[in-house]
Amino acid sequence: MLRHILKSASIILGATIFSTILGYIFKIIIAQKDIELYGLYSLTYSIILFLVPIVVLGLNIGILKYSAHYKGKNNKDRENIAISTSLKIVSIFSIMVSLIIFFFSNFISSFFKLDISHSLKLFSPLVFILSISALFFSILISNKKIKELALSKNIIQSLLELLILITILFFALNISGIALALILSNLIMLALVYYFSKNSFKIQRGFDKSLVIFSLSTAFIFIIADLLTKIDTIILGHFVNLREIAMYNVAMPTAQTLILISIALLSVFLPTISEKHSKNQSIKTEYKKTFHWILLLTIPLAVLLIVFSKKVIEIFFGTNYYLASIPLSILAATLLVFSLSRPSFNVLLMLNKTKTLIKISGLIIIIDIILNFILIPISIKYCQNGIYGASIATGISFIILSILTMKYAKKYTKISLFDKTTFKIALSGILASIPLIIIKSIVKNQNLLEIIIYLILFGIIYISCLFVLKCFDEEDKKIYLAIKGKRKVGVEPTS
Repeated sequence: MLRHILKSASIILGATIFSTILGYIFKIIIAQKDIELYGLYSLTYSIILFLVPIVVLGLNIGILKYSAHYKGKNNKDRENIAISTSLKIVSIFSIMVSLIIFFFSNFISSFFKLDISHSLKLFSPLVFILSISALFFSILISNKKIKELALSKNIIQSLLELLILITILFFALNISGIALALILSNLIMLALVYYFSKNSFKIQRGFDKSLVIFSLSTAFIFIIADLLTKIDTIILGHFVNLREIAMYNVAMPTAQTLILISIALLSVFLPTISEKHSKNQSIKTEYKKTFHWILLLTIPLAVLLIVFSKKVIEIFFGTNYYLASIPLSILAATLLVFSLSRPSFNVLLMLNKTKTLIKISGLIIIIDIILNFILIPISIKYCQNGIYGASIATGISFIILSILTMKYAKKYTKISLFDKTTFKIALSGILASIPLIIIKSIVKNQNLLEIIIYLILFGIIYISCLFVLKCFDEEDKKIYLAIKGKRKVGVEPTS
């Protein structure tokens, strides 16, 4: 199981990094073309991406859980009914929401400080495309078709999106061209994921009530989780202009690169532990190792984004976006903590602790909305911009969400994640960061070559500390050799 998690995760991580780079280039092209155009794109797309989890109703997570569960029970008919139920519901609902956005775009636009009705109409088909795609992603993962998922979602779609945008750039880059690039690339991706998954299931009559009940419960949770990365932009749109929205949406997606590791590992973590749980097997080994790997691999990127935030913004987006550097540092620090809590979130889902997650999520979204409406105006008054307030509000919300999620996961599993290994990995990161912080305080204007040298130095110190402090045990060594194909993992899950 551990070998499968790491091998699948390595494929997804590589493809995700590739697509993130291309997606970043996509944003950079728009941002450097016109800051207000980038603000308009960011605000409109944030609204669309906020609506997608509402439309999906948690059924993508339901497929991951119940497909793995039915596989563990060798019940193919129930698996087909679960998938069919999800596709029928989401198809109807996503078409309805797309039409509502299109015909009521003027009403939706009235909430904001500026008119976004035209861009909402252009982006409205994406609700249907992205919602249906989310289900097929889960079908591919549940059938362990990781390479096909990575090819469709992370490679081909990202390449097409960027190529179409570059082609349009030769004519005239505007919001219509951006919408066209997104719609065409995602349509082709949808066709591909359907092609790769069509032989994995059959549309059957029937209705999986347990899946729908579970999914509707998790829907609220995932809407809340998505709100935390979208509500700040949406509320900013109520207070500030497109330039500030553009700057904030340089900081947020840059900080979100920190969760790439957790995305890769957790894409196969939930179906794996769900299958083991259905067979009454322990998940302790997978749970703790996944947490340690996320911490170990995420620290280097977090240090880069926190310590050299201003230089990162300058290199990728230019000096017009300098204001985004402080929000980037704040968001990077809090998203590091959030990424560590994601395995706990998956464990609570596996245990069907949806009521607990709903209570946590409900509390967090209330806190997030209140903090944004309080801190954004304060930030505007005292800092002449609202993005500092938005980043602090969102950061506090991420921290509280992470603490509560890990606390309840420990309560129900009796598994403590904060052991000696966790402490030693964190200490390695701190020790390796000290020279960088000292250098930065002495050398005020670092160039790109110097930063690369500093990061190499960090890497050498960090890896050395990991080995000196003995952060890797026999299980890690066996897994590493297994991934290289030299031997099989002979580790039995501990109870």
